[in-house]
Amino acid sequence: MAHFDKIHRLIRDIKGAESECCRKIFIKAKLWSTYLWSLNKRPFGTGQNATTKKRWMELFKYTYDIHSPIFTKYVARIGTAWGMPYSTTEEKQSIFDNVLEMFTFSHHGSHPKLANWFAWNSQAEIQIKEFWAAKMIFESQVADEDPDARLLCIVSCFHIHCEMN
Repeated sequence: MAHFDKIHRLIRDIKGAESECCRKIFIKAKLWSTYLWSLNKRPFGTGQNATTKKRWMELFKYTYDIHSPIFTKYVARIGTAWGMPYSTTEEKQSIFDNVLEMFTFSHHGSHPKLANWFAWNSQAEIQIKEFWAAKMIFESQVADEDPDARLLCIVSCFHIHCEMN
């Protein structure tokens, strides 16, 4: 008879529940988030997308400031996600400076694996906090007005960049 510790038992219970509830919505969310969170490692572990993301961050840094419409649109969401106040100009500047130093745009980080709960969860802890800021950076680089089309455009831009290299 096998004996499992509480952590592994919990992971097994979660995996069983996620495959049986809500038409597997959590599995779909994990699949899409794993794809987006591992862009820095793509294509094929070369990290070329990380270079593209760094370049987009540089473009954002030199193109926008705290008075830009796109930053004004997202500053409250970013401030709330990071637990930072956002009412004064100095507080907005602090948020803007933190956006320019986001971990996921400056480091490769670890790879979130669907089968490994700990790898996915550790990346979720880092990247969920940066969701609104990353969305703002991606949106600033794409002129399309539809948010879903923006996401598809960003993903296709990464694929085109990969195919060209």
